[in-house]
Amino acid sequence: GSPRSTGRERSGTVERVRLGRTGEADGRVLRTGGAAVTRQITVVVPTIDEPEELRGCLDCLNNQYYDNFDVLIVDSGTGVNRDVVNDFSDRLAVEMLSMRRNGLPRARNKAVTYIDETDVVAFCDPDARPVSDWLGALAVEYTDGVGAVGGPVLEPGDSLQDRETVGRIQPNGEIVSNFDADDRCLVHHLRGTNMSFDVDLLRELGGFDPAYEGTAH
Repeated sequence: GSPRSTGRERSGTVERVRLGRTGEADGRVLRTGGAAVTRQITVVVPTIDEPEELRGCLDCLNNQYYDNFDVLIVDSGTGVNRDVVNDFSDRLAVEMLSMRRNGLPRARNKAVTYIDETDVVAFCDPDARPVSDWLGALAVEYTDGVGAVGGPVLEPGDSLQDRETVGRIQPNGEIVSNFDADDRCLVHHLRGTNMSFDVDLLRELGGFDPAYEGTAH
C-alpha cells in the first residue's frame, strides 16, 4: 500500500521530482504504536551516466528524517557518477557498484544480491526527489505480513488526487496505476521509483525477471 499523505506535504511521496510521510517523528526516531521503528533500509538507485540528476537525488536522501539507512548506486555507465558518490561519502553511507550490462531488472537484482544486513530494500530513480519523510513513511508500514510498500510519484507541479482505484491489475489484464493518489490502500503493483520490499521475501521470490528490458519494473 502507499503511505498516507497529509496536506500539501505529500507524505511518503516521490516527486519527479517527489516520494512521502506516515507516522509521527519524535526527533529522528519514528514511532508506530508507541514502539520505535528501527528497520534497516538500503536505498538502491540504478543509473547510467546521470551525475547531475543523481546529485539532486542524493541531496534529498541526505535530508531524510529517518536515519537507519544506506544507499547503493548501481551504475551501468562510464563511471562519471563516481565523483558525485565520493562527494557525498562524508555525509551519507553510500557506495557504488558498476555493471557492464544495463537494464533495470539486472541492476536491481545485482543490488539485491550484493546488499547484506538490511531489512528492506527501497528503489529510487536518480531524477526523483524524495521528500524528507519518505523513508520513515515506508519503514512504519512494515508490520507483520507486509512484504512491499510504495507511495505516490508526482511530476513537477502536480498534486495528489482522490482516486477510486490505485495500483490494480484488472481481470481483463488492464493495468491501473493512478500513483498520484492521496490514499492508503492495498495494491497489486507499485511504481518503480517508489517501491520497497522485505529483502528476504524478494530474494525468496527470485527478484526481478531480466527478460523485461528497458524501463521494466
